[in-house]
Amino acid sequence: MALAALAVAVLILPIRSKAEAKIDIQTYWEGYYVGAAQTICELELHGHLPKSFAEALLKALSEGDRDVPRASVNKAFARLATDESVRNCPLPR
Repeated sequence: MALAALAVAVLILPIRSKAEAKIDIQTYWEGYYVGAAQTICELELHGHLPKSFAEALLKALSEGDRDVPRASVNKAFARLATDESVRNCPLPR
């Protein structure tokens, strides 16, 4: 009986909670750019990307995209500039 109640609860609870979180688009893009840059840095650090190619990718990434708020890109690279985990990365300065 308890198992049946649990099964019903598991099926009903998601239906009752339809609240959607508002996504802060600037924070989303900031995280995207930080993650992309850290991925490039790790690939370069472990020898999977030549340094010159990583530099070119990071430079292109730092230029942003016309559909992305410039503030997000700037914040992402400001955060990366002080991140110890990417201090040896060829980030554009």
